[in-house]
Amino acid sequence: MKLRLSAVLDLRIAAEEAAKRELGRLERERSEMVVRRGAHIADIEQAGRTPVPARMREVLSAFILATRRAVAELDGRIAEQDGRIAAARSALAQAHREVKAIEAIRARDAAQAARIALRREARANDEHAARIRMEALA
Repeated sequence: MKLRLSAVLDLRIAAEEAAKRELGRLERERSEMVVRRGAHIADIEQAGRTPVPARMREVLSAFILATRRAVAELDGRIAEQDGRIAAARSALAQAHREVKAIEAIRARDAAQAARIALRREARANDEHAARIRMEALA
């Protein structure tokens, strides 16, 4: 007996794989943002520890201000990325549930096919045994 839903299962598996790739891409982008944010914070800390001549304090202050703005922007982008990651995880979970549901249907079909095959074999054995008894009586 041919298992049904093969094409649907293939499509759902492809969708699940695409969802996994998208989630991975989003998480990689987020980790890159976090690394950049950490680098900016390290730059701010380093700038605060470095002795600066009086004539350069204004430049340093502008640098620190610009870097803090960059950190704040990255914080916002990271928060947005977290929302996209949550949506991608939800889509992946849904795709996984769909694959599992189709696999369960196919497993049920396979079990039913096995039961039918066992019944046929038992019926054939019964008919063979009945034939042998009939031949023995004749």
